[in-house]
Amino acid sequence: LLRLQKGEIDVPGDGIPPAKFQEVMNDPEQKARVVVGGQLHTGYITMNTTMPPFDNVKVRQAVNMAINKDRIVQMINNRAVPA
Repeated sequence: LLRLQKGEIDVPGDGIPPAKFQEVMNDPEQKARVVVGGQLHTGYITMNTTMPPFDNVKVRQAVNMAINKDRIVQMINNRAVPA
């Protein structure tokens, strides 16, 4: 992002970090260069379901319910849809 802001590059290879997204969008010059659109990306957590405690479906369900998916979406500036 810093190289983009300095004019050294035209496209950030890894996008805008979520922590800097609002800063970029609040700067009219930088905002004009942002292309907003959907992405095909899936983030997930894996568990080894052959080993305790994750071999218990109730534990896996509890972990799923304990994850605040709405908060995660909020942290990345509402640029996602929770499954």
